[in-house]
Amino acid sequence: GEPVVPVEEVESYIIEFKSPSVLEVINELEQEVRKGKTKYKSPVGIKSLEAGKTEKVKTTVSKDYKKVLEREQKRGIKEINKKFSKPTLGSYISNFFNLILSNVGITGRVISENPAPIVEEQYTTVINGIVVSDISEEDVKEIEELEIVEKISPNFRVNVTLLEAVPLVQAGIIA
Repeated sequence: GEPVVPVEEVESYIIEFKSPSVLEVINELEQEVRKGKTKYKSPVGIKSLEAGKTEKVKTTVSKDYKKVLEREQKRGIKEINKKFSKPTLGSYISNFFNLILSNVGITGRVISENPAPIVEEQYTTVINGIVVSDISEEDVKEIEELEIVEKISPNFRVNVTLLEAVPLVQAGIIA
């Protein structure tokens, strides 16, 4: 029969950026090598593809391009956070109370009504993206409009038991 699909809940969202991942760039480099090309225009500069040096070039491009993606992701996170830094009535009230409380010697921060999403993870190898939590469906729609964003996917929490997992991974099937 059909496997039992567990109940899923959205735990966070995966935001993929438009630039290719490290593996996509390395795959492109390998295709150029198979075509017999001697030069490869990578996102981190033109690389020579001399015989026997392909692995070294792949390692260099991977390392350098990962740094480029990490910087790009920081810019993306700043753009996303700008969407959440719009002043709200709550932030004005919060700032007002913080000012008053600090003048009487009490320090502390009143929680904002519109907090920025929390970046849980950052990925560069298989996908160029980040995982964020604490965002609503409306926030997702706003973030999708950013030029740097390719797509946003829900990241589901799946709770399965062994009884449910075996058919899902087809563990009983012998290849």
